[in-house]
Amino acid sequence: MLPHYHGDGEFSYRARRMGFKVIVCRKLIVYHPVNTTESLNDLDSTPTLHAVLRSFVDIRSHNYFKSRVNIARLCCPPTFFVPFIVSDTVKAVLRTIWVMLFGTWVSRIRLLINRLLSVGTRGE
Repeated sequence: MLPHYHGDGEFSYRARRMGFKVIVCRKLIVYHPVNTTESLNDLDSTPTLHAVLRSFVDIRSHNYFKSRVNIARLCCPPTFFVPFIVSDTVKAVLRTIWVMLFGTWVSRIRLLINRLLSVGTRGE
């Protein structure tokens, strides 16, 4: 149900519900090539409208609507399902518009912040 994004969070949530102790390592740093997983992460170009729209139906995208609905179905109490889907979709649309408007700057700033955060945690 969650082949690319949200699976690790849902797995942890499900394990905790079953009584397992879940430990979160906040100092963990994960490196991966940015351009390998999603079309909107290209550091050298501003996403086109086509790429933005495709991100909501592309299984490799964190905007993939089906995965967002599935994570809500698996983890949200029924009372909060609709408000979560609405707010999560609005958040994804606004973030995507922001990336579309400011494209390369957003990606470069995010990369810089990740590098700055990782400098303080190396060797601990």
